[in-house]
Amino acid sequence: MMGEQGYAYTQFSPFSMPPSRVEPDDEDIVKLIDSLQNSFTRYSKTLVDDIAQTLVPAVRRVKEAHHLLNTRVDEDFGKGLWEFHDTCKKMEVMTLRNEEEIREEYTAAQTRIADIMAQLEDAYAQRDQLWVDFEVKFSSIVDPTIDMLKDLPVRMERAISEVEKQSKKLNKDDVGPEQTLKDLLAKLN
Repeated sequence: MMGEQGYAYTQFSPFSMPPSRVEPDDEDIVKLIDSLQNSFTRYSKTLVDDIAQTLVPAVRRVKEAHHLLNTRVDEDFGKGLWEFHDTCKKMEVMTLRNEEEIREEYTAAQTRIADIMAQLEDAYAQRDQLWVDFEVKFSSIVDPTIDMLKDLPVRMERAISEVEKQSKKLNKDDVGPEQTLKDLLAKLN
């Protein structure tokens, strides 16, 4: 857009126009901008002072450290520090290697423990099955024996009564003791 006297208006055009061609409202804007210039200048000086107060002591300290390093630091001391640094690095590498070995051994031990626990559980299962089998076989042997032992007093009574009968009969017949024993054995079988 073209303004008076052939100037193109842009956002910054009021600032680029010569002051004699500034409209009456634009003069206030120019005064405001001029008043802000002093504030910006003061703030810029404050920033430069802050930077100087911050950086100058740091630069001075670095220069002092470099001077001390050049004048007071012993080469043997520096070599000793370097050797200490190298040794620390080697120790770190060894420690990391040892840690890795320990981790591998721990993992292997955990695997072995799991395998042993599985074997132990299998052994317990076999033991339990053996116990069950033993009880079954034991019962199959003992139960008939117990039943036979329960009948034993009755059978003994019968045998005793038979022996008494035979004894009475022998006394009557006076048969020899050999015959009596044979008869008794025959009846028991």
